[in-house]
Amino acid sequence: METSRNPPSCACCGPLNEIAVRESDPDSAMCSYNQINGVWACEHPIMNEDLKDRIGFKGYVMSDFGAVHSTADALNAGLDQELNRPIWFTPERLDAALAAGDIDQEAIDAAAFRVVRAYLNVGLFDNPVPQPPITGVSTAEHKAVARELAEQSTVLLRNQGATLPLDGAPTVAIIGPTASMTATGTVSAKTACAANGFRGNAVLNCDALVDPLTAITERVTADGGTVVFDNGADLTQAAEAAASADVAVVFGHLGMGEFADITDLNLDHGGDALIQAVAGAADRTVVVLNSGTAVVMPWLEDVDAVLQAWYGGEQFGPALAGILFGDVNPSGKLPMSFPRSLADIPTSTPEQYPGIFADGTTERTVTGEIRQVNYTEGLKVGYRWYESEGIDPLFAFGHGLSYTSFEYSKVNVTPKNSDGSKALRVSFRLTNTGDVAGTEVAQVYVELPSAADLPSKRLVGWERVTLQPGEHRNVTVELTPEQLRERHLLDVWDTATGGWVTPKGTVSFVVGGASDSVSAAASLTLR
Repeated sequence: METSRNPPSCACCGPLNEIAVRESDPDSAMCSYNQINGVWACEHPIMNEDLKDRIGFKGYVMSDFGAVHSTADALNAGLDQELNRPIWFTPERLDAALAAGDIDQEAIDAAAFRVVRAYLNVGLFDNPVPQPPITGVSTAEHKAVARELAEQSTVLLRNQGATLPLDGAPTVAIIGPTASMTATGTVSAKTACAANGFRGNAVLNCDALVDPLTAITERVTADGGTVVFDNGADLTQAAEAAASADVAVVFGHLGMGEFADITDLNLDHGGDALIQAVAGAADRTVVVLNSGTAVVMPWLEDVDAVLQAWYGGEQFGPALAGILFGDVNPSGKLPMSFPRSLADIPTSTPEQYPGIFADGTTERTVTGEIRQVNYTEGLKVGYRWYESEGIDPLFAFGHGLSYTSFEYSKVNVTPKNSDGSKALRVSFRLTNTGDVAGTEVAQVYVELPSAADLPSKRLVGWERVTLQPGEHRNVTVELTPEQLRERHLLDVWDTATGGWVTPKGTVSFVVGGASDSVSAAASLTLR
């Protein structure tokens, strides 16, 4: 990001960086490969001016591998360490730059100080060097944590006719390669366990994974039912398996990770066609998705239920079985909006993705030339894009269903006038209006004055609340003066001054279960 010429990154991502630095006190940060408005990230003055001086980062800045392109420009901008086998930060190049007057000893000392201080912080100069004991993680306690994480992060996207939870169906068809540890080609349950790692280095191998086929089979057979499995390699056979069962649970996946960038939002290995074939044959169809991001769903209206399970980790199978059969009531919420198609998001032109060269094409004709990506969406990032453009997403940021229902009422905010010096308290009543216990992640959004030059709505707080059937609770989300100031919750980025300002006027606080489902509001005046 750049403070003066690139306000979108300051307004959207800047507060996140500030929270990370001020609340976790990291020892290091990394500059990336790209250029920012024509300046290499590892030569960009934002490292000194914004990260270190304005935010107060005390650690050191290191480069990504091969991301350094100079000695003096990088050091003077705030780069402290070149990652691995230095090319530009060698003694010879530093001496030459010092002799030429391009850098001074103070800059070298400052960089060395930051690096050494971080090493001291973690004990690398202790004698002896600390050797934390390596303990096994395949304990009952660790497995319980892994299962809870998978359960709480799974998002129920669709549940037509209360298809879920399953009520002891005598025959369940499990379809798709990621349901089983037995690989179909290169795909198995391990594919859905974790994102791809960096060339085998520090990769979760998922050997301890309990796959969905095993966990669901144990549950169904214990109730006297039957499971049929098909790996989905043959669409006709998959459809036959689906037709033979009372309900079909079909798995789709999208792989991504280091050196595995995605180029579209379609499921891998014909997953969309598999789901369509199963839905056309089954009485009831439940889709389980494993991906690290949004996917498009051309088959959505033909299926009964959809669970977004992400990469579920080693307890993916037991966690999924618990949700499918109602032992666990899903409470996950989407951390991103899901578009209906690629055309609905601001990467639908070559200028936006993958970027263009100087001649306006996407093919390199000049050796060493790099693409330029124009982020034309400006401040309209995430759910702000859809709302500002009037686009209805497939599923909105914050969306996530439950096996029960919730009602929001009696919203209030105090005080009614604010200059940011005192805490703001947004209170509301949340009621479980369904028949089973459930957990809701209640979300609080602020709608800033329309005169502000940015999308008006932004998430400012949330509260996770568990309620029994018929129970209600009065919930208060407090925004402290420190949060208002440091997270810029009510501020907008002013390009003219290169800083944050608080707009004046009426501000509305809205609450609900998703960014597109806010059902109650209260207002105050900023002065």
